[in-house]
Amino acid sequence: MKDIILSVDESIGSTGVAIFKGDKLIATKRIETSSDMPFNDRMNVIETELRELAKKHKATVFLAEDVYANKSIMSYRYNLFIQGILFSLSKNVKDSIYTLYHPTHWRKILGMDVKGKKRPELKKMDIAYVKDHAGVITDSDDIADAICIGLAYIKEWSMQPSFA
Repeated sequence: MKDIILSVDESIGSTGVAIFKGDKLIATKRIETSSDMPFNDRMNVIETELRELAKKHKATVFLAEDVYANKSIMSYRYNLFIQGILFSLSKNVKDSIYTLYHPTHWRKILGMDVKGKKRPELKKMDIAYVKDHAGVITDSDDIADAICIGLAYIKEWSMQPSFA
């Protein structure tokens, strides 16, 4: 049976999700929470959505973007909580895989030239990449990044993606 990959670009306000069956992209989703909501309620929304997607698609591989504390410490903390949710989900699946990808690493795997580019330019590049390589048209850099993380995992493990 092919692995079901749940790939996540985590953020407390807008989390992008891409789901692959083997090397085929089968679904995307953007989980949004309002900044007016208390922290615990926002985390509950994200956890519930991720749990439902993992269960519905029977995910066996759980991927997230690795976080670093170069922005606000609170954003760093929120993203770590979401990584913890994914890790917890992975522990409920026999023989599951849980992996983090740093943005520089997954972009390198995908052959993206990131030298000298700032975050806004990188996000536009990610959106263009998924349009060109996955046939996905989106204005959400969260969804684009989730797709790219999944594609990097697939490429790294020598599978050839198909998007039929």
